[in-house]
Amino acid sequence: MKCPKCGAFIPDEAVYCPSCGEEIKIVPEFDPLIENRIDESLSHLASNLDDTGEIPDEDYVDFDDDDDFDGNEEGHIFGSYKVTICILCIVLITLLGSIVYYLINSDSPSDTKPGNPSVASTAGVDPDSAEGSSQDAGSEEETGPKAPTFSMASGTYDTEIEVYIEAGEGSIYYTINGVTPTLADTIFNGVDPIIFDKNGIYTLKAILVDSDGVKSEVASVTYEIAMPVPDAPTIIEDSGNYNVDTQIAVVTSEGTNVYYTTDGTDPTADSTLYTGPVSMPYGESVFKFVAVDNETGALSEIVEREYSLHYTVNVSQEQAASNLVTLLVQKGYLLDGSGAVAGSEGYNTYSVTSTEVISSGDYYVFTEYHMGTDGSATPTGLLYAVNVHDGAVYRLGIDGTGNYFLKQLT
Repeated sequence: MKCPKCGAFIPDEAVYCPSCGEEIKIVPEFDPLIENRIDESLSHLASNLDDTGEIPDEDYVDFDDDDDFDGNEEGHIFGSYKVTICILCIVLITLLGSIVYYLINSDSPSDTKPGNPSVASTAGVDPDSAEGSSQDAGSEEETGPKAPTFSMASGTYDTEIEVYIEAGEGSIYYTINGVTPTLADTIFNGVDPIIFDKNGIYTLKAILVDSDGVKSEVASVTYEIAMPVPDAPTIIEDSGNYNVDTQIAVVTSEGTNVYYTTDGTDPTADSTLYTGPVSMPYGESVFKFVAVDNETGALSEIVEREYSLHYTVNVSQEQAASNLVTLLVQKGYLLDGSGAVAGSEGYNTYSVTSTEVISSGDYYVFTEYHMGTDGSATPTGLLYAVNVHDGAVYRLGIDGTGNYFLKQLT
């Protein structure tokens, strides 16, 4: 049977066209036995009718004279009802028989309805040819550029490795954290290798984008760097407070070099190389040390030390103020120890405002005020510094970054 809409072949008992989905209205075939019974029933009924088309009198229902209506007339009415009821019963029986026959001998409509996965993959199509058609269609699609390749295969390495990415014409984008690369990621320049020089697991992914902007599939490799870790260096001076100049000494293992930083960052092979004892800076400092294997480049654990170097305070604030006034009198800035100033009424006073670490030493910072005859105190803008260890006096300046610096009094 063909579809009345698209002309496609329709399997027997299908209620939808497998090609266009058109619903196929099929009149069920009746059982011949049922049809014969219907014909016999109708023939028997017709044989009982007289030539006028009415049922004979003997088929009428007879009523007693006591009834409220004419029996003969009523018999005609009930006779007509009998005919009607018989016909309706025959029709109902025929209809029910047809439905039962259809349900027993037909498949479920859902089995042939378009869109059902179990049918769509096989209906009207040979499985082998369907597979071949799918492959042929895929071969006609544009495949785009080939995915990049890597100079080092996935695996575990006990030394640092350098990896190059190779691909056709276009730009190579890559990541080393396992994330699929995009056009916003790093471009491989084809010259400088990607270096993996620290222990860990890295997933390198790359794509090639050709001149038309078509992307390749993602290429991926995984590297585990497991280099032998050298012993951490031994630092002789422990963290703590120091009040005298101190040298920081480090003991290194054979086959390693030690590198360090003093700015709080983690040291690497590019940091300052330790070649001998290092002078402890005055004030607060943080040292970080690491040993680097000379052959593999592997890094040891980082060793950190915190130091606080401040000389012993040998000069009190009162003594420092006295040293300052004495020197100012000697230099001619003051007339006498009372702070009198030539050509000006009133006198100068000096107050300690803070203690600062300046040029590898601790200093009292003094601010100069001029005391007027009315008792008012006005800053002169001059600052002085007195070393808390030896009492040396200096003029104090402030550079463009806000740091103090010392100047000799002239």
